This record gives sequence, C-alpha cells and structure tokens, in this order.
Amino acid sequence: MKPKLKKRSEVKLEDALDNLTLLAAIDPNNPYLLGIQGNRFVIQSEEHNKANWLVSQEGSEFLQLVQASYQAILTYFLDLYENKEIVWEDPKTRKGVQGIMEVCGEGAKKCDRILQRLQGAWQSIFDVPEYQQLQSFYLDKLMKKFSIPLEGEKAWEGEFHQGYESQILDTEHTGLKDFETVKNDKEYELFYLVTDSGKPYFHPTLFRNIKLVCDFDARGNLPLEEDPLLRIRTMQDRDLFSAAMQIFEIGKPWIQKFYKERVRQKKMVIIQGLARALMALMLAKNSKNLLQNTSEKSSLSYFQDVQWFLKMALQSPEYQKWVAYPPSENDKLAHLLLDLTHILCKGLFTRKLGIQQEMDGFIHRLIRKGEELIVKEKEFPLFSKQSSFNQFVVEHEAIRKILGHYPSGPLFKTLDLIREEKILGFEPLMQGNFPYRLYTIEETFFLHLPSPTRQEVVAVAEISEEFLGYLRSLFMEKPIRRHLLIHLQEADVWQDSGRALAIDRLQKQAEFTKCLTIIHLPKNGDFYYQKGGYISMERASEFMEALAGIVRDLESVIKPFTKKIIPKIHEVVFQGKKNLTREERLDFIEIFYAFITLKLLEELHPYSMSFTCKDGLDAGGAFAAAFYAFTFLTRGKTLDKKIADSLRLIFYTSALLVRERAIDVQRFHRVLSFLAKLEELPREELEKMLRQV
Repeated sequence: MKPKLKKRSEVKLEDALDNLTLLAAIDPNNPYLLGIQGNRFVIQSEEHNKANWLVSQEGSEFLQLVQASYQAILTYFLDLYENKEIVWEDPKTRKGVQGIMEVCGEGAKKCDRILQRLQGAWQSIFDVPEYQQLQSFYLDKLMKKFSIPLEGEKAWEGEFHQGYESQILDTEHTGLKDFETVKNDKEYELFYLVTDSGKPYFHPTLFRNIKLVCDFDARGNLPLEEDPLLRIRTMQDRDLFSAAMQIFEIGKPWIQKFYKERVRQKKMVIIQGLARALMALMLAKNSKNLLQNTSEKSSLSYFQDVQWFLKMALQSPEYQKWVAYPPSENDKLAHLLLDLTHILCKGLFTRKLGIQQEMDGFIHRLIRKGEELIVKEKEFPLFSKQSSFNQFVVEHEAIRKILGHYPSGPLFKTLDLIREEKILGFEPLMQGNFPYRLYTIEETFFLHLPSPTRQEVVAVAEISEEFLGYLRSLFMEKPIRRHLLIHLQEADVWQDSGRALAIDRLQKQAEFTKCLTIIHLPKNGDFYYQKGGYISMERASEFMEALAGIVRDLESVIKPFTKKIIPKIHEVVFQGKKNLTREERLDFIEIFYAFITLKLLEELHPYSMSFTCKDGLDAGGAFAAAFYAFTFLTRGKTLDKKIADSLRLIFYTSALLVRERAIDVQRFHRVLSFLAKLEELPREELEKMLRQV
C-alpha cells in the first residue's frame, strides 16, 4: 500500500536533491552561513543577497524545507514505482536510485546536527513523517523492485533504519560508538560506567579514533603555545588554593578543638580520615604549593586528597554508627567529630569561587580572540530578534570559534581516562567537578552542584556521602536551614535514570525532610523539547493543561500558584493566543519554570539552592544564569555591564574549568530566547503580572 500524502510537495525534485546535497557538504557546526531563498538552501554570498539567512530563532523554517525536500523525493519515487515503462534492472535506474539514497542518508545525518544548533527546531529528522514515509516506502516497496539489493540498503537498514539514537548509543550491544558524540562531549559519563552485564559502553575502535585525533589533532592553524586551555589547570589550582583557605577558616573553631584535645591519639577510622584531611587542607592552602611556585605536588592535588580523606571519615564505621544511632549529649568526642566532619562538608559546597576576576578576564580574552577570527574568516552570525541578549549569542559563537582552533579539551579528558585503563565509576563531585557558590539572592546561596551521586552502572546510583554530610550540617544552626534542589534530570531518559531515581528517593528519607526540598522541573524528554507526540500540540489550552500536569508533584504551597501563573503567562506574554507555535511553547516552558523557582525562593527562603543536572554545566548552568537574569528583569533592571559580566561567569566558568569547553549551544540559545521574550514586555505589564500572582 502506498503511503498517504497530505499534498504533493511544492519543492521540485531538482531543488530537493540540491538541498540535501548542500546539507551533506556543509559544516554543521556553523550553519549560520546557510540561507533559504525560495524553495532552496543557499550558501551566503553576494549573489544570494535576498536570501533569508538562518538565525538562532528561525530553525523551524529550516526544518520545514527539509521536510518538503524529503516529501518531493518520496513523491518522485511513488510516481517511479507506478510507471510500468521503467526497466528496473537497467544499470542507469539502479545507479540513479542509489545516488538519491546516498544523498538522503548523508543529508539526514548533517541535518540532525544542524537542528541541534538552531533554536526552535529541535526535532530529529528521523522522527518526522516525511522521512519515515520515504524510509518505509524504500525498504518495503522500492527495494524489492531490484533482484540484487541496492548498496543503499546497508545504510538505511543499518544506522538510518534504527534512527538517530542508534548513531549515538546502542545500549544492548556496543554502546557509545559515535565519534561525534565524544567530540561534542555528549554522554561522556558512559566512559566511567558499565552495562548491567558488566561490559563497557564503548568499542575498542573508538579508543583508536580518540587516540589518533588527540595525537594528531590539527584543526586550527594557530600556535599551540597560545592555546587558552593550557591555562585551565593553573586557574583550577589557584581556585582550590582559595577554597582550602575558605574551608579552613569556616572550620577553624572545630579544627582547633580537634588538635587541642589530642584527638588524633585515639585509634578510630573517622579520626584517621579527619586528621589526614586536615593535613591535606593545610598543604592545599599553603601558597608554596601553588603550581606557579612548585614542580612537586600542587594545591589542586592536595585538595583532591582532602576529598578522599573526608570520604574516608564519612564512610567510617564510627560515623555510620553515630548517624544511625545518635550519640548521647555526654559523648563530647563523638559530637566534635560529627560536627567537624559536617562543617568540612559545608565548606566544600558553599565556598566562593577564588578566581572570579581572573576568570572574567579569561572569558573576555576568549571572546575578543574569537571575534577577531570571525571578522578574519567573514563568518558573521545574523539574528532577527532585537534584544540586548543578542550580544551573548555573538560572544558564544566567538568562544566556540577560538576553542575550535585548538585541540579539543573534552577529547583529551576522555583520552586521559582511557590511558588509565580502568573504569572508575561516575561521581562528579570526586572527579574534578567541584561545587561552589555561583551568586547570592536574598541571602540564599545559589550553588554550582552536579548530580550528588555515585554510580558504576547506568540504572543504579546512590547519593554521595559528602552531600549527605552537607545536608546534616544544616541541622547545626537553629532554626534548621534548608537546601532547595531544582532537579532537572528525567527518570524516563535512560542515561539519567539511575541518578534521577536516587535523588527522588532522597527526598523521601525522613532524616532530611526538614533540611531538603526537591522540586522536579525536567529539562529532558519529549515534552520539554516539544517533540514526538507534542510536536503538533498547537492549541494553547491543550498545551497549558499538559504543562500543569508535569508539576503535580510540587509542594502544596506551589499548587495554587501554578493555577494562577500558567494562564497569566498566556495572557500577558503570549496575548492569549488560541494557538502557540513550537518556539512559543518552548519559551512558555522556560518562563513557567522561572516563575515557579521565584515563588519557591520567596516561600521557602532556603539557605542554599542548586539547579542540578548530570554535571551542572549545561542544563543546570544555563538555568542558573537565566534565573539570575530573570530576577533582574522582574525588578525592572536593565542589562548593564555588571549584570552582563556576572552572567558570563555563570554561563562559562564551570564548563571551561570542568570540561574545557563552552556551554552547550542548544541549552544556551533556549534560555536566551525566553529572556529576550520577557525583555520585549513593557515593564509595567511584567510588574503587574508579578503583583497579581
């Protein structure tokens, strides 16, 4: 049976083939040179001065033309299939069909990578009806016309037939196998993990590719000695030197008592762990051990020792016993050791970034160098929305541009792990992703906090002892303080499942109900991206009902607010439109999340807050920066230099220090889009909405 088409494509076959051929050849990391003129894609040049150039807000138009191109090819194949005069065994016929199949396959791969970079169009091409119909008709009908299978069958029945996900991950077989995934620093945690059967999530051939690229990577033509990433380790060292000083100062009263009472003479595992942790802490805060002053062990290495010895104390039988069965008030030694352990955990999570000014200068230098390259290579990104946030989009491209001219930081980090020839388990807090205080709003500390979990397999994770120690430190002051964790991971996404379930279980433990609130605002899945079954949910009433449904587990204090804010956002921000485009729905979700977070901040007055995802760099980092800007917009403030500098630090510091890259471009554009949407509103309208809800 032939597939049913809604209508014949308005794109001619010649244009469709040209479109897919151009997509197959273009650099997907820089789609901004791509434009649309009529029914064709064109490359930016003077002869195409009337083209509509792709911008971060116009991804939906790109996707529509790709869909129309695949529909045109399907229409051609349907006519060909019904043509009784076609000689199917003619070599010319075979070669023609084969050529079209190759163009379709290569164009699809590049198309999905481009879609990741274009805000408002994140839907896999493998999920759209036009592509699926073409694929099904080719495999089920057209291919059977040939007695000898077409070579294109390998592509479509292999990687393309499985869809986009199988290009990245095959969870039942080889696991992580797509080299582009590694280069883009996606799913890197799988290098630390094994499958349920104990097998690694990668194939040995991937190792060889990574080693070759890392050994011979020459993507840019700039001198390697000017590689800005060479400064990262030195900056980390100075930051942890500062962190050690701050933690020592926070714990000073307990540390002095620890040494004064000669506690070290007692043979207890918790004492051994604390004594070694304190020694490492004092060595880390000694300026003689800064990398710039020594060729031996540095502050960074000593700080990592602090973490390991603190974990030793947290895992000790004495600590575990006292946590389960609290010691009597007369057992002063036990209370001293517990308090010292918890105060060290508190310092670990709430310390300030020690290199703020240096990091600010580093980011500005990356932007300046990147902009020089953009001007030199004449690759100017263009944008349609007039917003003060546009400067961040241009700057982001500049940072990606300059970093792209040097060997990949994430690739080298992966190679370092491979050279160790062992799987360590994934625990971000213990693997260089150090927590710290991002900013403070209304006396609440906003923390950079990756998933506070430890895991060896994807489906099973447990909470890190250090985070539990931090939560217990909140009981040390009266009244008891609270941490608000905005949980962005999604249990239905298999890579996140173990970590998400562990955090969900944590909020149900009676011990932490007074000091921890976890709110689930998922930033993965079909609804968040408005893809899959939600791609055509244009009716505003239907969308708002679904939006309310994803937050039914919020605290009772938030439920009445939810009922008010959703229709109010619809009325004020989107003028009560009956139908919402996909881009508008994406902005709606972000605006709703921001208002929910603001309400939680006002109602709970937490001591600390975090936007926690896998590593806190992309989904969490973007949300943290967006909420910082959102609070200024709701107060009627403009984006001045001070706020802009703070935003850059929040956006880039963690990603640069931890993974030596810029924040994920899709997450970055997503939050800037909703901020620009709010900025368009008259101040009085925004203030009125805040008063009413």
